[in-house]
Amino acid sequence: MHEHWMPHLHCYFRDPFVYWSSVLGDAATALSYLVIAVVSLYVSHSSRHLGGVKEARLIGKQFTLFVGLCGLTHGWKVVTTHEPLYRVEAVLTIATATASVWTAATLWRNYRRLQRAVVLKTPEESDLLTALTEGTTDGFWDWDIASGRDQLSPRYLASLGFKPGELEHHVDSWKELLHPEDRERAWAAIQAHLQHGTPYAEVVRIRDANGDYRWRLDRGIALRDETGVAYRMVGTHMDVSHIKHTEEQLRRTNSDLEQFAYSASHDLQEPLRQIAGFITALFEDYGDRLTEPDAEEAKAFVIEGVQRMRRLINDLLRFSRAGRNLKMARFPLVYAVNEVISSLALAIEEADAIIQAENLPEVYADHTMLSQVLQNLVANSLKYRAEGRPCVIQITATTKATEIVVHVADNGIGIPEKYREQVFEVFTRLYARGKYNGTGIGLALVRRIVHAHGGQVGISSSEEGQGTTVSFSLPLEEFSVAAKEEEDA
Repeated sequence: MHEHWMPHLHCYFRDPFVYWSSVLGDAATALSYLVIAVVSLYVSHSSRHLGGVKEARLIGKQFTLFVGLCGLTHGWKVVTTHEPLYRVEAVLTIATATASVWTAATLWRNYRRLQRAVVLKTPEESDLLTALTEGTTDGFWDWDIASGRDQLSPRYLASLGFKPGELEHHVDSWKELLHPEDRERAWAAIQAHLQHGTPYAEVVRIRDANGDYRWRLDRGIALRDETGVAYRMVGTHMDVSHIKHTEEQLRRTNSDLEQFAYSASHDLQEPLRQIAGFITALFEDYGDRLTEPDAEEAKAFVIEGVQRMRRLINDLLRFSRAGRNLKMARFPLVYAVNEVISSLALAIEEADAIIQAENLPEVYADHTMLSQVLQNLVANSLKYRAEGRPCVIQITATTKATEIVVHVADNGIGIPEKYREQVFEVFTRLYARGKYNGTGIGLALVRRIVHAHGGQVGISSSEEGQGTTVSFSLPLEEFSVAAKEEEDA
């Protein structure tokens, strides 16, 4: 039936202007639409490696289809001017309408996400951001999570010896550059950040263009939609090989010094045993001849000196071993407190002391070493208690964003402010040996063990004679340097 329909030409016979304006207008519009579609398709294909928001790329394809169909629809109107092929025109019109509704619906569903993804910057702002990032790090990276596509900055690539285009723009290519021993840990840290918001900052080994591995500090932060789901992650990259090299040298030096202290302390034990044995035998064999008061005083002096030296050597051995080979685990802090109370039960009873410890959290530490820290602090509180008032020791803890801070407070004689750093040095004593016993190594051990856990320790005290509070921090498990060193070992 359609073969009896009149083409549009019959409607234009009475007015040539209407005819030519319609034909030329539709032809020009069709040509323009088709050019736009071809260019859009080319740009989309050429920039596919850049990643970006998944929905934006989908809308780009939809727009290309929509514009192309619009061009064909207008071009077909030129055809129907001379040929009555209106059914084809109807099909093209339906297809164009479908593409337009599809594109509009996609835009409506994703306009908020697209709005966040498109950040408009002035050229000055863009240059400043690039200068700050490239000037303070060894480059930056940008990862589109949905597609897996990533973009490494020119400085990032140059720091590894690669040229632009030599690496595939995909996160899998980046993972392949990681040292096999670091790959699983780094990827687990990224997933923990994406799923739980745990800060991502990992020191990993990355292979350069020569096949050598260098230590890099990799940091990143996820961009999230209104539901909290991460859709993009950006970060920086810094070469820390020189720092790791220095750390390794220091670790070897410390290990050598610790071994020397251990060996020297161990070797000194035998001469001391010989001296003590000789003095004892001397007085057993010739005791009846050494009856003068000066001889008895000399004997007591020698024996006391040998015993004091033995205590110093034993404490030196403890100090050299403290903080080594930590066995990190999560456990309730109250367990360690109860062990300390049990170990010091006799001293607590003699001092008629009150130990208060409530609402203590779980900690991530070496159980034995942490018990040693608490025992030293509680023992100091008992030793330096004030006369004339009951000894009260309070053990509390505060949980912060990245660490737990433990406080051991007492109402003893206190520590003068000018000595609050000095007391952490090895063999430091503030009082005469006859007044308070000990070798002066207790707080030095505390600091050594806390530092081995990646924490800090300090003293706050009220006015002299009003008590002392020693506070030390323990990083949470996910921020624990000791835990990472234990994994690396």
